Amino acid sequence: MHLAPDARDTERVLIYGPPGSGKSSAARALVEDGQRVVIIDTEGAYRRMLKGLDLDNVTIHDLQDEVAARGSDEHEVILELLTEAIDEIHAEDDPLAAWLVIDSFTPTWEWCQASYISRVHGDDDVNYFLARRAEMERAQKMGNPLDGNHDWTYINKMYAQLYNRLLRWPGHALITAEGVQLDDRDGREVQKDYGHVGWKPRGQKRLGHIPSTVLLSSRRAGGRWVYDTVKDRERDELTGVEVDREVGGFVGVYLVNIAGWEDTQNADADVDADAGDGDVVDLVAAARARALGKG
Repeated sequence: MHLAPDARDTERVLIYGPPGSGKSSAARALVEDGQRVVIIDTEGAYRRMLKGLDLDNVTIHDLQDEVAARGSDEHEVILELLTEAIDEIHAEDDPLAAWLVIDSFTPTWEWCQASYISRVHGDDDVNYFLARRAEMERAQKMGNPLDGNHDWTYINKMYAQLYNRLLRWPGHALITAEGVQLDDRDGREVQKDYGHVGWKPRGQKRLGHIPSTVLLSSRRAGGRWVYDTVKDRERDELTGVEVDREVGGFVGVYLVNIAGWEDTQNADADVDADAGDGDVVDLVAAARARALGKG
């Protein structure tokens, strides 16, 4: 298991990319490393993907199962799940060390729109857009059916509710998103942020501004997964670096080599060597205490 060099320095990571580029493998790497992980699974994939692994430190919330059980829409349910997960993790021994994974974050933007339309206009989003589009065609108007009024203001406020709730998580966070290639319709700000990698995360346009670290995950010839840094906080950048599972995947390639995370067994080998035969040394606790300046 690996730990951050400073227990108060939390990771906020977005990994995005096209389908099959290894985004979800980052969460698997955390589980394999023995991290405490809480997963909000919006795609119903994790129980199968983590089959055969030790899940004692893993909590999986299947969003669609929760929607069916609670009878609310996706936007309301994910807000509830985040609130409950935050309250529950604060009751544990080491909430700063816990990881929250949301895979994928992309549909949350569409859920905000659908929830707003249902509440304000009393219809589902598909029927609403079809009806509004027909009205616009009859009036010979172009554009988005939600343009020209205050709808977007409140939809964005609903989205802000979600990521503000996410930022209340006390430990580390990993979110994933689909990636789409840039084209001529993308504005200057998007080109400035993502032009050097040619891909942007799909979803609300400010999604990439939420986390401290943004990585593009892509698939190269031979099925290799590679990372490219889009932005990071004064850290070394990754450029076409292979995500090698032999060195721990995301944990080894990014957390250890870039973020400076330490292997608790290696970091405390000297403590273990000095211990008497009858001593029981909790290596993880010792490393956390040192990181917090208590040891």
